[in-house]
This record gives sequence, structure tokens and C-alpha cells, in this order.
Amino acid sequence: MSEPESTFSSEETLETISTIANSELFSTADFSLTIGQLIAVVVVFLVAEVAARFIASRIRSSSNLDDDSKAQYSRWIHIVALVVASVFSLSVVASKAAEHLSFIWNFELFTIAEYTLHLSQVLAALIVLAIAFTLSRLVRISLLSARFLNAAQAYVYARLIHYVIIVVGFFFAVSALGFDVTHMAMIASALGIGVGLGLQDIVKNFVAGLAIMLERSIKVGDYIELHDEIFGEVMEIQLRSTRVRTNDNVDVVLPNAELTNGFVTNWTLLDSFRRFKVPFGVAYGSDKELVEKAVLEAAAKVPYTIKTKGREPSVWMTGFGDSSLDFELGVWIGKGNMERPRRVLSDYLWAIDDAFREYGIEVPFPQRDVHFRDHLSVQRQDRSSDT
Repeated sequence: MSEPESTFSSEETLETISTIANSELFSTADFSLTIGQLIAVVVVFLVAEVAARFIASRIRSSSNLDDDSKAQYSRWIHIVALVVASVFSLSVVASKAAEHLSFIWNFELFTIAEYTLHLSQVLAALIVLAIAFTLSRLVRISLLSARFLNAAQAYVYARLIHYVIIVVGFFFAVSALGFDVTHMAMIASALGIGVGLGLQDIVKNFVAGLAIMLERSIKVGDYIELHDEIFGEVMEIQLRSTRVRTNDNVDVVLPNAELTNGFVTNWTLLDSFRRFKVPFGVAYGSDKELVEKAVLEAAAKVPYTIKTKGREPSVWMTGFGDSSLDFELGVWIGKGNMERPRRVLSDYLWAIDDAFREYGIEVPFPQRDVHFRDHLSVQRQDRSSDT
């Protein structure tokens, strides 16, 4: 028994699909839109959206970026995807408008002497800059997510590569505008006088920023102490300034020259541990051995204390005060606790006070002895004799 013939052959099916795809939805003198073009535009935007969502998910999963940076990068990726999809869609549906697009593309904006600026040159320069910024962001995201670099190294390399890409993109954009890049040296030398006179601070901070990133004396994530008792974590290092966030969640923006020329204490430069000192005093006549025992037991109860060999807590007697025997507790703490010096000091003092109460050790308070001079008593006697 022979198989029944198909109602439609493959050629007829393809012809039907082609006919449907070429069916015009609407048409004007310069523009027409078919079903196939509409489907192609929808597919282009879907692919761009899927790609943008995939890249954005990789950005959100990065542990080296804060929430604000993740949101900013994701938004930028979606904008770039939308622009690319729009350009492809325009190339799909604008076949009959090619002459009009060519006129717009070659439209002259203005002419000065022998130089003429076309709209195409401006658009090309903007596209080059957009590509440079996008490439820079992608490279920075890749470096910040790389496992073969620590956070400080990734940040330095990402910053340097960012500025290199932006500078190269700037020169390409200038070239797209029709300028000869070789003549930029003369322009730069002409601007050198203005830079030297009016932009001294900016140039100084720029050089200081490069020195900080290359020297790595201060890195993102370090806990530093500045003048005026400003403590904070380094959040961002740029070429002109550095942003430091204090324990009160206040962002302090410092010129880089102030960091390179001033006195800065970096608590976490090389080692992740530091010795923390807690001063205290006891009343005169207290048992010093008992004081040491009580304080060491108190330090052992605080969770910040490191008890490894060579870094055990120590108690030193530092002097004879006006009303007390002065001591100091030295304990080693980790990097995560250095960022809260007041909280750490409070916890140790709290534990020491509990230990003093347990062992009956007296905490001193100011005492004064009042002495009356002899001539005052003589004056009183003279007054009594007169009466």
C-alpha cells in the first residue's frame, strides 16, 4: 500500500513562508515594513536582551563590586545592548530609505577654512568613545572578578587599563573627527602653559594618584588613619582623589597629593594583625600579680583576642599616676576588628571592669588632701582675742 502524498511539498512550504514574510504590513513612499522584517527586529531585540541579562547576571554575582557599581554597570550594559539592537533593526527595515539615510549621514554641520565637519564624523567619534567606555567597563569587570588576582591588584590593574583605553579611544575619536593626530603634540604643548598656570593642583593630584596606585602604599580595602583623628576604609582611588569611608558611614574625599605629602597611618598595609593597647589604672596598694591575672583572664574572654604563640596578651606597668598605678594591656587583633577601634576598646574595658569586680580590685578615683596654712589659724586667734 503506497504512502499518501503530502498535501504540501517542502518547496511549497518554503514558498508560502517566503510569501508571508514578504507581506507588507504598511508602506509609504520611502519606507515599508514586512512581516519578515518585523520578526527580524523582534529577534534582534530578544537576542540583545538575553545577552544583556546574561552579562548583568555575571556582574551581580561578582564579589568585588558593591551594589551601586553593580547597578551602574548593569544599566550601562542594557543601554549598549539597546543601541546595538536599534542599529541592527534600522539596517533591517531601512532598505528603501537608504538614500535619505545617506543624505543624513553625510550632512555638513559647518565649514571653517579647509575643514568641514560632517554628521557622520560626529557619530563615528561618539561610537568610538562608546566602544572605548564599554570595553573599559568589561575589562574592569573581568579583572575584578578574576580569581588569579587579589582585590587590591585587580583594582590597580583595572584603573590603569581603564585610563589607557580611554586615552586611546580619545585619540581615535579625534581622528574620526578629521584631525591629524600627529598635530596633537603641538596643541598639547600650547595647552602646557595653561596647565602649568591654572591646573597645577589637578596635575599634582593626578601624578599623586598614579604614584599611589603604582606604589600600592594605600590600597582599596586598607584601614587608614589621617590627621584630625579621621579613621576609615579606603573605598576608591581615582587619579585626582581618594574616597575614605569612616566608621560613621561618612565618605571623606581627599586629594591624592594630601595622601602622598602628608602623614598617613596604614593599619593594614602588610600584616593583617596589629597590637591593640588598652590603658587602665588601679588604686595604690593593689596586688600587681592579681591585677595581671584578672586582666589576662578578661582579655581571654573577648572574642577579638588572638592567642597564637608569640602573640599572647601582655600586661605592662607604665607608671605611677596621681591617684593610680598605671597599666596597659597589649592584645593582638585581626584586620576585621581594626576598623572599629572604639568598639574594641569598649569591649576590653568592659571585660576588665567585670574582672576587677570579681577579684575585688579597686579602680582609683581622684583624691585630694586639703591643708590649712598656719597664718590662717593665727588670724583666727587674733580675732578671738580682740573680742
